[in-house]
Amino acid sequence: MLFRLGLIETSSLNKIAKLLITYEKLVSKKRLKEFCFEIIKRNYENQHDFELTWSLWILNEFKIQPTKDIYEMVFKSKSVTGIIVGLDLFQQNNRIKNFDFTSVTEMINTDNLNNKEWLLAYETVYKNWIPTLSKSIIQDHFFFNILESRNIYFYNNSRKLEPLKVERSYLKKIETKLKQITTYISKNKFSNTELKSELIELSENLNLTDLTQITDRKEIQKSYQTLIRK
Repeated sequence: MLFRLGLIETSSLNKIAKLLITYEKLVSKKRLKEFCFEIIKRNYENQHDFELTWSLWILNEFKIQPTKDIYEMVFKSKSVTGIIVGLDLFQQNNRIKNFDFTSVTEMINTDNLNNKEWLLAYETVYKNWIPTLSKSIIQDHFFFNILESRNIYFYNNSRKLEPLKVERSYLKKIETKLKQITTYISKNKFSNTELKSELIELSENLNLTDLTQITDRKEIQKSYQTLIRK
């Protein structure tokens, strides 16, 4: 269902990515790979930066390597951010020994440091992602030569997506309301004793300090079965 949503509404990929990271143990890597590959196939010809970048970032987060065909699509897309993430991901590849980077190197020269390809040109040369490219591409540019000499770069591959966290503010409001109800029924006559005891029990059991987010498949199934029995 989540993957189907991503294919239909690609603008939700950033939110889907966080959900996948949060419930990583429940994710089928085979289906995830198929999903990301399909997003790339549908969007590379139109240079859709958002879709390409997020699909590649998800693959990177789950340490899934694209095929040679997928890499070729990404590098032909002309998507600056997509190619950057793709080149970074390619450095972790240990299967593809020979690869033609012509579609990328055509975009990388000193002149392109002055237009929208500047980030791709600078990061690729600075990080030596394509060893055949000369450092002079950066060094011949006054401004970017200064950045390189000071070891300044922009793309940080050590950054990782943060799992979703429970909104404690909402739970706190629920807890407050339950306590108000408990106080009310303790001070007033309440005819429905069964409902009264359930409300009191619910209020007492809502302990926010012990609240943890369940991500384990067995624990989720156990909780589901408990709810069914109730």
